[in-house]
Amino acid sequence: MPCTALELPDADDLIGALARAGLATTLQQRLRFSRPAGSGLATLRRLRDLGAGSSRTAPLSPAQLRRLLRHWPSGAAMSWDVLLLVGRRIA
Repeated sequence: MPCTALELPDADDLIGALARAGLATTLQQRLRFSRPAGSGLATLRRLRDLGAGSSRTAPLSPAQLRRLLRHWPSGAAMSWDVLLLVGRRIA
């Protein structure tokens, strides 16, 4: 099954990019969230509703989506990190 998820940058790379862009970070905080995943379709809908449905590739076909959902792990948890960066421009 092809992965259609959008590749996200590494947190340390983002922090380094701020410094190279002339920004001083005044706050760096990683927030971790976790919740039961529930059914595959419900989880994918939640991700879409959060705005995490962006992709540079074509979406799965209906047959591929059905196949993915048939193999979705039951009782799994999903977790994600949010990187909060607050900064100011260096004068």
